[in-house]
Amino acid sequence: MTRTVRLRDGELRADATTVDGPDVRPCPGGPWLVRGADAVVDDDGRSHPTSRTVVAVCACDKSQRAPWCDGTHKLIPATRPR
Repeated sequence: MTRTVRLRDGELRADATTVDGPDVRPCPGGPWLVRGADAVVDDDGRSHPTSRTVVAVCACDKSQRAPWCDGTHKLIPATRPR
């Protein structure tokens, strides 16, 4: 089974419901940390394969490397509470 996470309306959700499915955890004021996903699917339906055990997915929607976090959230004021 492919283990993916999907960005939908600014939220990140794991598709798999198995015990060993992807784990998604928000970092306060920062990105989502995703462990164990094979791919991240963005709002446009494009699949972005992962090559690491843990990846950081942008939560501020300002990254120049979307869907990956590039640290831009550190330079902008908080846009939403976490």
